[in-house]
Amino acid sequence: MKIKLFSVFLIFSIILCAEQVPIPLTYPTSMPSARIKAIGGAGTALYPDATAPYWNPALLGGLEAAALTAVFAEEDSSTFAQIIEREPSVLGKHISFFSLVTYQGGFSYHPLYMISYRDSFNESLGFERDFEVKLDEYIITVTTFAGSDSHYDTPILIGFNLKYLNGKFVETRLYKDSSENVTDADADISYGNGYGLDAGIVYKTSRFTAGLMARDIITHIYWTGYDKQIIPIYTSLGVSVNPFSTLIICGDVNRIFKSDLPYFYRVGAEYTYTRSTEDSSFLATVINGSPSFRAGTSFKELQALGFMDIALGVGYTTNIFRVDLGMEGQFENYLYGGFTYQLELTLPFKI
Repeated sequence: MKIKLFSVFLIFSIILCAEQVPIPLTYPTSMPSARIKAIGGAGTALYPDATAPYWNPALLGGLEAAALTAVFAEEDSSTFAQIIEREPSVLGKHISFFSLVTYQGGFSYHPLYMISYRDSFNESLGFERDFEVKLDEYIITVTTFAGSDSHYDTPILIGFNLKYLNGKFVETRLYKDSSENVTDADADISYGNGYGLDAGIVYKTSRFTAGLMARDIITHIYWTGYDKQIIPIYTSLGVSVNPFSTLIICGDVNRIFKSDLPYFYRVGAEYTYTRSTEDSSFLATVINGSPSFRAGTSFKELQALGFMDIALGVGYTTNIFRVDLGMEGQFENYLYGGFTYQLELTLPFKI
């Protein structure tokens, strides 16, 4: 029902404002990383992490090995979209992130928009529409450090994302008479290309990390036949604390710089049970990995427990792989299977 009402609004918006950008009136809501999803999305100061190009590129500076990461997701009921009161920008099961990174930077892929559906309307309109929009970003990340001769010992890390955006918008329309016969048809096709810049900084000590991320400092997309699209700046200020080596507690304050979007907050924690063995065989390495348990929440104002966005997840880390599962949704979403989830696989390797 929400999709249909949203679709009707979009059609009349396009008719009345023909030069407006063909992207729906939403904001990119896909947030990659099963690990960070499971701690409520509080990833601005989670040091280090292989999905850092999205959360804070400076966090890559703490990686001890190169990493290949793939994230699979279903985000139709995105809690982020609910918090900012927008429709989800990515629908259906999809690869939400793919990256190849080292402590010096790397390359990543991330879908921003992926929406496709058909609308059928009543006889008085005599109108049927197929709608599809897709917009992807390709990210090159570069990191640097200050305050030490080694990136492992430095207290300050800085990272930048240089982004290329590419997309396509297709809308086909069928006009029908009262007998459902097609009387006319037309289509609107537009291609989009653009660029973007993100920047992040991290200050860390042995037990404390603070991070600041500015996403989409300059992000412009140029659609053929339409006005330029500008994605607003998104800032995050985060901290993480390690009271002891196996526990991380994280918190973020976030703001999208658009007048109708609020401040919102994310908090979470991760506990890892560590163990070691002298047996270096493949089987022993897999069996003796370290399981992690995570929980968190995100909100713009505190709610009763039944209405809170609850994030949960688990992970399993070995020397040869890490696998993570993150879930998020309101309490009733878990009862009826309406939560969103992400599944992540990370393969570390030396170069």
